[in-house]
Amino acid sequence: DAIPSLAAAYDEPFGNSSAIPTFFCLKTARECGITAMFAGDGGDELFGGNERYLTEKIFTLYHRLPAAARALIDAGAEKAPPLPLWRKVQNYVRKANLPAYERFFAYQLYFRARAEEYFTDDFRQSIDREFPLDVPRRHYLRAGNVAPLNRLLYVDLKLAIADNDLFKVNRMAEAHGIEVRYPYLDPKVGRASGEIPARLKLKGWQKRYIFKKAFEHLLPAEILRKKKHGFGLPTGEWLRSHNGFRELARSLLLERRAIERGYFKRAALERLLSIHDHESSTYYGSHIWNFMMLELWHRRHVDERCSMNNVVENR
Repeated sequence: DAIPSLAAAYDEPFGNSSAIPTFFCLKTARECGITAMFAGDGGDELFGGNERYLTEKIFTLYHRLPAAARALIDAGAEKAPPLPLWRKVQNYVRKANLPAYERFFAYQLYFRARAEEYFTDDFRQSIDREFPLDVPRRHYLRAGNVAPLNRLLYVDLKLAIADNDLFKVNRMAEAHGIEVRYPYLDPKVGRASGEIPARLKLKGWQKRYIFKKAFEHLLPAEILRKKKHGFGLPTGEWLRSHNGFRELARSLLLERRAIERGYFKRAALERLLSIHDHESSTYYGSHIWNFMMLELWHRRHVDERCSMNNVVENR
């Protein structure tokens, strides 16, 4: 029941599945009479707490190898057998050879698959495929001559925080009449982060090193060592195990009006749903969820508006 409410709350297509627990968290808080809350967004992006920063460190080490060694690795990866483990190796090597700003989107279906496989000819011809890369490219260059990690943190603050996480939380908060404040995003904290050397944010393979050191005298060790628990949901597993959810996905993506919007080829969507049942539920499930939210957004904000306009015009 919450899924249509998400599409109604966001006035643009928004596929971040963590909007669901955010919705219920704020809904429960409002029912308990709470009108203001603190949120922890920004801590990872200011102090180096995301797993992806470790992956980027691996890519940096890869580029320090002699060119001949990299060429051997590249050739070996391309000739690897089509097995799950080797596919991961191939993906890592391919990502390592992309410009850093392109790696922000390299994990997505739209960059790993050939566009002609999924999108209709008319849709592909109507869009600029390079445009989505222009945004991270501009932010990446604007960060200036700083350490690679700090460049990533800057881009994440502009994209992951400003355009995704804050948008997600603020819309859900508005829907429930709650004010949310972000202590980590205080300008003073941001300026302090900018003055901290990158080697103290990510020390060796320790994420948020200096952040945790700063709170050693205040927090017990089990809190500081606690594994991260994000708001992401196992939508892929739900699509496999929950018949109602799976049928909702099929009806949203394969109904005639969804196909007639002209974005995707029906055969491609059917193949995506089938692949999801046999391969990575996390990876393909997230894309199915994105497409579901796109279709629900259309029905709530485009189809209903068109219907209302027709009613007005026919009066």
